[in-house]
Amino acid sequence: MKAVTERVKEELLSEVHINRCLIEVECSSEGDVILRGQVSSFYQKQMAQETVKRVIKANGFSNLPQQMILNVRNEIQVNWF
Repeated sequence: MKAVTERVKEELLSEVHINRCLIEVECSSEGDVILRGQVSSFYQKQMAQETVKRVIKANGFSNLPQQMILNVRNEIQVNWF
């Protein structure tokens, strides 16, 4: 799962619409990719989640054995100010 976490972090760094330094990425033993942190809009929160989904699909992570199915848990908080 470390490969998934590292790849997601790399993609988030290249995403111009997201302040990556405020987002943490981890993988749970249940196969979830968990996003935590703070952003300034719901758009940024959604973009972070879509970035994870794109990484999973593009890198073949969705073909992992069934016991390692990856889900996205978006726990990012939106702070307007």
